Amino acid sequence: MKTGHSTTWMVTYGSLLTAVLAFFLLLVQKAESEAESTFRLADKLKSQYYVDLLAEKERLNLSWLHIENAGQRGIKILIPSQIDNQSLFKSGGDRIEPKFIPFLSNISRLINGLNLDKVYEINQKHIAKLRKVDKDLKVKIRVEGHTDATRLMEGSEYEDNWALSTARARNVLNLIQSDLSLPSNFFSLSGYGPFHPLRDVSNFDENRRVEIYLDVQIVDYNL
Repeated sequence: MKTGHSTTWMVTYGSLLTAVLAFFLLLVQKAESEAESTFRLADKLKSQYYVDLLAEKERLNLSWLHIENAGQRGIKILIPSQIDNQSLFKSGGDRIEPKFIPFLSNISRLINGLNLDKVYEINQKHIAKLRKVDKDLKVKIRVEGHTDATRLMEGSEYEDNWALSTARARNVLNLIQSDLSLPSNFFSLSGYGPFHPLRDVSNFDENRRVEIYLDVQIVDYNL
């Protein structure tokens, strides 16, 4: 009888240990799943923004606008150098042509629809988890200027196409920034001159352009 009671106790104890271990593994799996979900937040947001931008582009019938998921570079919003016979800039100049401004306003309207000003508030729980491991969520709107490969005329205001492309990017950024209710730390700019042609370096019209990148990243947290 004593042997039987001892065996029953061991079986019960073993079952209890198995249940506790299963519960512990479930907690670990849940924690790992939550951590993975948190670190994938940037990719999820970019995918959602891409879908939303395409839908709004379709709704507003902006067939001239190119939107592309460019992977690690972010969501690419390409502004051609000319739309409906309206030019973005005059040759060699950085001033946005007034007739082109409505096209840029439509781009601001697209970005405004994403409610980027609320992204940190909406995702504050995920951000709090990221900061516990010294990481943070960063949303950026980057404006890039590009030119063709034609050398600037003598007496030009700018030393080279690199400087010209940067000035054009700055003017586009200033216009878009004035339309968006976002802090300045959301924005950055750069100029690449003729060094990043779309396809053919000799296709001047195509290469005179401005690109906007909407990017979401997990970055190191700076206190």
